[in-house]
Amino acid sequence: MLTKTVIPTLKTDNFKKSYLSNRQDTRAGITSVGQQDFEIHRRCTWPQTMNAHRLDKYMIFMLIEGASKHTIGDEQYLVTGNTLCFVSPEMIRSWKSETELQNGFVVMFSDMFFYQGCADKKFLEDLPFFQLGGTPLIELSTEEANEYVSIFRMMHKEYENRNDYSSAILRSQLQLLIHKAHSKLRTNSTFTHEKISASIRLVKNFKKLFTNDFMVLGQGKAILHKNIAEYADALGVTQNHLNDTVKQVTGRSAGQLIRYHLALHATSCLMHSEKNISEIAYKLGFEDPAYFARFYKNQTGKSPTEFRVAFHP
Repeated sequence: MLTKTVIPTLKTDNFKKSYLSNRQDTRAGITSVGQQDFEIHRRCTWPQTMNAHRLDKYMIFMLIEGASKHTIGDEQYLVTGNTLCFVSPEMIRSWKSETELQNGFVVMFSDMFFYQGCADKKFLEDLPFFQLGGTPLIELSTEEANEYVSIFRMMHKEYENRNDYSSAILRSQLQLLIHKAHSKLRTNSTFTHEKISASIRLVKNFKKLFTNDFMVLGQGKAILHKNIAEYADALGVTQNHLNDTVKQVTGRSAGQLIRYHLALHATSCLMHSEKNISEIAYKLGFEDPAYFARFYKNQTGKSPTEFRVAFHP
C-alpha cells in the first residue's frame, strides 16, 4: 500500500523539479509571503509518471487531450479528455500517463491566496471535490469544457505576463472556476450522495474536533493543546486506531496533521496580526517563544521572523 512507504510532500521547488522537469521557463510565481501562492502551467510539460506524493497546496488540473491513470487516496481513476480533477493538500496521489499526448492545464494555489478578502475561511475544505472521500473528478461536456478552457487560458496568459495587478486578477479567475465547478456538482445528485467510509468519517470528525479547538483564537483566547489520547477518547476509539486511520487516509499521523494545521494558523497570525511573535506564540499555546520559533521553522522552512520580513519587506 502507498502508506507503507515514505511519501514526500512536494513544496514549490520540488514541485517544479518533479512536475515540470521538461519545462525551461520556471519563472517565480506571484509572491506575497516569500513562497509561491499561485502558479499555472500547461499539462504537456509534465513527466509521464509520478510516484506517490502529497502537495503542500491545492491543485486543479484539466485534461483536454490524452488519458492517464490517477491514484488519489486508495481509489484509482482513468482520467480522459474534458475532465477536471481536484486535489487537496492532504491527498496522496500518483499517476501514469496512458497516452504520449497530454494536453491541458494545471493550477496550484495556497488557501491564503484564495481566501484573501473572503469571509468564509472554510469554503475550500467544505467543497465535495476537496474533501477526503469525495469524488475529485468532474467530467464535462464539450461545451462545458470549452468554457473552462477559456478560464484556464485567461489565467495562463495573465500569469505569463503578470504585473502588480495580476494577483487580484488571478484570484478572481480562480474563484470563478471553483464556483462554476461547485455549481455543477450541486445540480448533480451523483456527487451529493457519495458514501463515506468509516475511516473517512473518523478522520473528518477528528479534524472537526481539533479545528474547533483553534476557534478560541477568534475570541482572543489561547489555544489549549490536547494530546492524541484525549481526541481518541472523545471519538470513542483507541489512540492507535486513530493514528493508524489518520495515517492511512491522509499520509500523516494524527499529531502531524494537527501540527500542519497549527502551522497554517501561525502563518495567518504572522500575516494579519499586529501582535509580536512572543504574543502570537502564547496565543497558539506555546509558553516558550523559542520553542514556537523552532516548531514554525521545522514546519515551514522559515522562522517566524524570516516570514514576517518576507511578508512585510
